[in-house]
Amino acid sequence: MELTLTLDAKSTKPLQAQVFDQVREIILDGKLKAGMALPPSRLLAERLRGSCNTVILAYERLVAEGYVRARGTAGLFVEPIPPDSLLLVQRGGQPLTNGPVPEASSEPLLCFAGSPGGGGDRPKLDFWVGRSDPAGFPLRVWRRIVNRLLSQETAYLTDYCDPAGLPELRAAISTHLRRARAVAVKRTKAL
Repeated sequence: MELTLTLDAKSTKPLQAQVFDQVREIILDGKLKAGMALPPSRLLAERLRGSCNTVILAYERLVAEGYVRARGTAGLFVEPIPPDSLLLVQRGGQPLTNGPVPEASSEPLLCFAGSPGGGGDRPKLDFWVGRSDPAGFPLRVWRRIVNRLLSQETAYLTDYCDPAGLPELRAAISTHLRRARAVAVKRTKAL
């Protein structure tokens, strides 16, 4: 199938977003069915009289959001899109949410904080944005460092400190930035 897209160079929306939105709409409308191939990025860029990078960025976003899948050098192929009802996380007949969902809402629930009160029936995979995997946290190392520091002088725990932060931490951050990022950090004395 040949994609018929129109780009508006005068629009405030970036060209790659326009390509993404239009291809996504064609997929959701069912005009591009699961298993169908998208045209190569170079060919689509020529048809649109645009940059190959614009199409590549739109395609990468389609892959990242699960609309298409790359099959090696064969190209990009449309993935089957689940119905909206599968995107709802349900217990009984009610979706789990961060709060009350208006009855008139027809939007699928894509992100949630888990069951109210943090019960034990959380999903197996947690896709909460910004939350890291607790299994990856070095708990034993952290515990050892905290115990070592708490066994030493602890008066500083209840004192008011420099509002700019601990001088040792600031020095460590500036040293790291200087070595790792080649950033010249000016050290200032506390007020």
